[in-house]
Amino acid sequence: MTTFKRAYLYITRKKVRSIIMFMLLTIISTVLLSSNILNHTVKGISNKIYESSNFGFTVKNLSKTDKEISVKKLDKITNLPDIKGANYQFATPVNLLGSKVVEGQNNLILDEKTNKNNLVMLNANTNTADNSDFKSEVLKLKKGRHIGPEDRNKVLVHEEFAKLNNLDIGSKIKLEKANSSEQKTTNKDYEVVGIYSGTKNNEFQGLSSDFIENTVYTDYKSSQELMGYSESDKKVTSVDYFVKNPEKLEDVAKSAENLAIEDTEIVKSNKNFQTVIASLQSIEKIIDMVKIGSIIASVIILSLVLMFWLRERLHEIGILLSIGTSKTKIILQQIIELVYIAVFSIILSSVLENVILKYGVKNAIDKLGVDNLPEAISQQILNVKVELGYVLTVSAILFLIIVCSIVITSLITLRMKPKEILSKMS
Repeated sequence: MTTFKRAYLYITRKKVRSIIMFMLLTIISTVLLSSNILNHTVKGISNKIYESSNFGFTVKNLSKTDKEISVKKLDKITNLPDIKGANYQFATPVNLLGSKVVEGQNNLILDEKTNKNNLVMLNANTNTADNSDFKSEVLKLKKGRHIGPEDRNKVLVHEEFAKLNNLDIGSKIKLEKANSSEQKTTNKDYEVVGIYSGTKNNEFQGLSSDFIENTVYTDYKSSQELMGYSESDKKVTSVDYFVKNPEKLEDVAKSAENLAIEDTEIVKSNKNFQTVIASLQSIEKIIDMVKIGSIIASVIILSLVLMFWLRERLHEIGILLSIGTSKTKIILQQIIELVYIAVFSIILSSVLENVILKYGVKNAIDKLGVDNLPEAISQQILNVKVELGYVLTVSAILFLIIVCSIVITSLITLRMKPKEILSKMS
């Protein structure tokens, strides 16, 4: 009779014991599978935050009279080898033509000259998705898309502004350079490609452009054309620089500071990011400790259960040894017995885990709300599922637990001679 057949006959003969072992292995595999999925989910969130953050530092103007900085002035920073990209920003009040601005609860206090204008804040970006207001999710895109480097004459508008002016994706608004001494000013038509929501506590100085509802986000190059700046004399009010390696941020920021560009300051923007990542790393460590603890506990519990049942198997082991069956084959039989049961345990634990994820995640999302969670976190949670890789990993760990437990319990009996084992049963 083969070792595999003996193992099969044993588990079918000892039905109660097999059911108990099946339940125990199902619990162990479910715990291992849950911790494995949770660990991968947290790591996935960390990677998503890392990828989406594009963190680095911001260059701002220190001048009290002129907030604009010549792009040429910043070429030395842009050309630093550790800089991977930049988001040029240009913010200035402009006139809104043919549409209405959103009025706040406070009455606007405007002088006669200013009152002739419908002012909105033009906030131009190389890529609006990289704007700190959207990255931090203070503002959220509700409809449409973000504006990228290749876009021209496109805008994002606030949902309140859109509602007031009956705007939707594809609608047009007209903007004009404000406070110009020129008799003829430049104006442009801009197409609405996105509608955003959110609030900001900006300092109110008596202008309609002070309200976030009256802020329009546009592409950087169009803003320069509107202001009449040539390609060789482009301006910014700030620039967000993104570093290739976050570990080198301090060094790169220091290099930028050492360039000593007049009337500018360097502001590092990774503080919140590092706080979040540190928290996630702490969670990862806790999950790893739980996983290791679960494995150790599983080995101990399984070994104790097998030892408890060992006395019933002494007669069987003694006979097998007396007829010349090697100790290796006896150990192998016991391993195969548990592997047979473990296969079904893993299948059941996978089904149970899918149910837990389906209803557990759904309830968690329903309570918290997708909109209340950062996109990197919500997307990762919504996409979590039992994957084949997780099942294979847990199967390998469970196999090692079984082998360790069998070896531990076998050391007690297999050191004895067949006569000695049989005498204990007399």
